[in-house]
Amino acid sequence: MTIRSKKIDNHNPTAKLTLRRHFLRRYHLQNPPDILDCFAGYSRLWTQLRKEFATKHYTGIELRRIPGRLKMDSLQYLQRQDWTHDIIDLDAYGSPWKHLVAALPNIKQCCTIFLTASMVGLGTHDATLIKFAGIPFSVPSSLHRSIAQYVIRAGLCIPQRYGFQIVEAMEAPNPGGTCRYFGLRLAFPADTAERR
Repeated sequence: MTIRSKKIDNHNPTAKLTLRRHFLRRYHLQNPPDILDCFAGYSRLWTQLRKEFATKHYTGIELRRIPGRLKMDSLQYLQRQDWTHDIIDLDAYGSPWKHLVAALPNIKQCCTIFLTASMVGLGTHDATLIKFAGIPFSVPSSLHRSIAQYVIRAGLCIPQRYGFQIVEAMEAPNPGGTCRYFGLRLAFPADTAERR
């Protein structure tokens, strides 16, 4: 009997928590956040963080049936226009980029976004990321590692194409891990008072 485990990245939960604490302290102490956790699982990170910080509301989404979570595709949720979350957690094993692109047109206020990014499949980058990097052709799999820094930078700049200012971007160290952990604070150009 072969047991297959679902791929998840729990290599460095301390780094993920440290990154989220930084943004919660800096941007969400005065106004407790409304959190959307798109790949919630058992919500280990946000269960801990909600003990430490006041929150307005928490919505966890998961494809599997887990008590206390919405059982649905988080991409479809983000494509709707009727949500008002000001923290969006895209802690995906693999690619958060389609979800980021789906969320951006529907964000109505300053927002903090957490991204867990890695290569997908057989060490390749998501097609959404390749597109936003301005590469107009199919990249051979042998070249994906060599363009990693370039396409990740392009991915982190996607919000600017939707009219947002990136107030702060931070990466949490993840030595020995295969994923990269990012936090972004987004504001609309008129919200310059939030800038440092």
